[in-house]
Amino acid sequence: MLRVGHTLDVEVLYDIRTARMLGQLLGRRTRGPIVLSARIAPDDGAAPVRDVDPDSRRRRMTYRTAERHLGAPTDGWNLHDPRHSRLTHAGEDGATEADLMNLSGREDRRTLQRYLTPSKEGTHRSLDGLDAQRGTWTPNADELTARMTSNRDST
Repeated sequence: MLRVGHTLDVEVLYDIRTARMLGQLLGRRTRGPIVLSARIAPDDGAAPVRDVDPDSRRRRMTYRTAERHLGAPTDGWNLHDPRHSRLTHAGEDGATEADLMNLSGREDRRTLQRYLTPSKEGTHRSLDGLDAQRGTWTPNADELTARMTSNRDST
């Protein structure tokens, strides 16, 4: 369960690789911001409580800084890319629209559409899987010509 904001608890389901990366970021923490900066919040109450890790007093890293830190080793990923990637890969692997809505926590199909942009590699994998289900026989050029001729003659 990932705590978002003050009042909303949202269960977010990530791919195992993303979950491991988040696990490294979180360590043993169970509350507070996910990505922490090195800055320590003063005890004067100036920093919003939700932006401070209650145990270490480290402040939440700004979105821009966190994105810069993530983007450097990942060829430009932004903070939303792991979520987008999980949904896209699930769609490429045959997840239903209902599965994707449940996975994303979305209730409106229109907001889900932006995640359903499969990569060329994903499309090729899907088509390769369909081809594999059909069997290994592939007609040769003579058989294809005969089929096309017989189809033309029968019309």
